[in-house]
Amino acid sequence: QRSDHSHKAQMLVDEADQALLCAKQTGRNRVVCFSAIRNPSRADYGSVGQGSVFSGVTARDVMSPVVFCLHEEDTISQAAELLLRLRTNAVCVVDADGKVAGMLSEKDILAAMVSPGCRQQPVRDVMKTHVITYDEDAPVESIHQFLCRVSIRRVVIVSDGRPIGTVSRGTLVRWFHNLAVAFEPSAGTLNPASTPAPAEEES
Repeated sequence: QRSDHSHKAQMLVDEADQALLCAKQTGRNRVVCFSAIRNPSRADYGSVGQGSVFSGVTARDVMSPVVFCLHEEDTISQAAELLLRLRTNAVCVVDADGKVAGMLSEKDILAAMVSPGCRQQPVRDVMKTHVITYDEDAPVESIHQFLCRVSIRRVVIVSDGRPIGTVSRGTLVRWFHNLAVAFEPSAGTLNPASTPAPAEEES
C-alpha cells in the first residue's frame, strides 16, 4: 500500500522489499509492515539478554558523529562535492528546522545523472525520505538486530529529531573489534602466516 513517503514507484518497491526481508528473517508466517520498520520504537526487535556483548550499550556510545548535513534545498552538484570531500557514500539531509528530512546516497546521485540539468536539481527531489532513526538512548542491541534483518546499511541517531550521528554495519564491526582488542590485545593482531598475499593487479 502506498504511503506518503512512497511517492515514487521505486520507493514503494524498495519499502516492500525491506518489509519482506524483515519478515523472512523474523520467522515463519509473519506479516511485517514497512511502517513498523520505519518506526523502530513501535516494533519489538527483542531485548538485550544477560551477558550480551551489547548489554548496557546505547546508540550514543557507538555512533559516528554527524559532521556535515545537506539541506534539502542544496543542489545535486553540491551533494556530489560533499560526498567526495567526506569520502562517504551517503549523507543526511535536513529541513529548515534542522530535522531529518531524508538521506542521499551515491546511488541516488547516479540515478539522477541521466536527467538533463540535474546538477542544479535540489536534493529533495532525489533523496530517500524513508529514513530509519533511533533515539540516542536506544539500546544498540535493537539496532544490531535491525541491521541484521534488512538490507539497509545504516540508521540515523537523532536528538529531538535532529541528526547527531549514524550507526552502520561498519560502525558495529569497528566497535566490536575495538572491544576485542581492549580485553584481548592479541585478538587485533593478524598472524602473517595466515594472512593472504595481496592479489596481483590486472593490467
